Amino acid sequence: MLSGCGNNSRYFDALPNSLTLSVNQSPQFVTDFSHKSTDDLYNYCLGVVPQSTERLVNSIVCTHALLARDDVSLSQRQFALGRHRNALMRLLILKLEGLEDRAHLHTGLDLNVPIIFAFKIKAREPSLQPKVLGDYGIAVVVRENDLHQQVDSTDNTLKSYYPQEGEFRSYTLMFDGIKVDGEEVLIKISKQPINERTTIRVGRNAYLARYSPSAAYVALLNNSTIDAMSWKGFVGSDLAEERRGVYAIGPLSDTKIPLIMIHGLNSDPLVWRYLSVAILNDEWLNERYQLWHVLSLPYRPTTFL
Repeated sequence: MLSGCGNNSRYFDALPNSLTLSVNQSPQFVTDFSHKSTDDLYNYCLGVVPQSTERLVNSIVCTHALLARDDVSLSQRQFALGRHRNALMRLLILKLEGLEDRAHLHTGLDLNVPIIFAFKIKAREPSLQPKVLGDYGIAVVVRENDLHQQVDSTDNTLKSYYPQEGEFRSYTLMFDGIKVDGEEVLIKISKQPINERTTIRVGRNAYLARYSPSAAYVALLNNSTIDAMSWKGFVGSDLAEERRGVYAIGPLSDTKIPLIMIHGLNSDPLVWRYLSVAILNDEWLNERYQLWHVLSLPYRPTTFL
C-alpha cells in the first residue's frame, strides 16, 4: 500500500496532490526507441506531455531511454531528468488517489507505510525548509515505526537508538522497468533508502539519486512531542523520565563523526532544529557528521530549603 502522509502542521504544510489525466480508449504504448537517433528521441520526448495515460507511460519510458544514451547532451539530460520526474510523480499520484485501475496503470510498488513527497514540504519557517538533493528519481520520506522488525529478532537494541516518535527515513523511488499487456501497463518502481550522495546507473550514464535527509528530520520534528517533556520533567512526570536518552537523527553510521547536541536547563532537543536542518541540507556536512540529540531532564530536588 502506498499512501500520502498527513501532518498536524506544527512545523510544515504539505502541498496538496493534483492530477488532471484523461484515459485513452485505445492507447498506443511505445517501449522500444532503439531505432531512433538521440536527437530524434529527444524531439519525440519533447512532444509527449504526460496529460493522458498513454502519454504518461510513453513519457516515462522515452525520457528513461534518453537518459541512457551515450551521446545525450547536457541540455537534453536536464530536460529528460525533469520530465521523467514529473511523469513518475503523476503516476505515483494516481496510486495515492486510488485511480490506478481506472487509468489501467499499475506501479507494482509495495510500500506499506505512509510517505511524504519531500518537494511538497513547505516549512513554516525558512530556516527549516528542507532541500532536495540530487537529480534522478523521486525523494520521499518514509516513517518506519517498527524498525526493530527489520533486524534480527534477537537484537532489538537498534530501536532504542531512535526517537520514540519513530524513525523517519529518506527514500528514493525510481523507474525500474515496464510490462505492457494489452491496455494494462505495469510500471515497476524500486525503492531505496538513500541518505547521502548515491550514484544511479541508467545505461552507462551516472546520475545522483534524489534524496532529502533534512525532509526526514523535519517530518520527525513535525510529529515530535518532546517540547512538552521539559516542563513535565520539571514538575516530576514519570512519562518525561521514560523519554530521557540519546537519540540518533538519521540512519546509524560507523563512518561518520558523532555530533552530540545537548540542550540546556528546562529545555529540549528542539532548540537544535535550525542547526540540524542546516547540517542535513549540506551534502558535505551530512556525509561527515552523525547527529545525536540528547533528551535530558532538569534535576528535581526531593526537598526545598
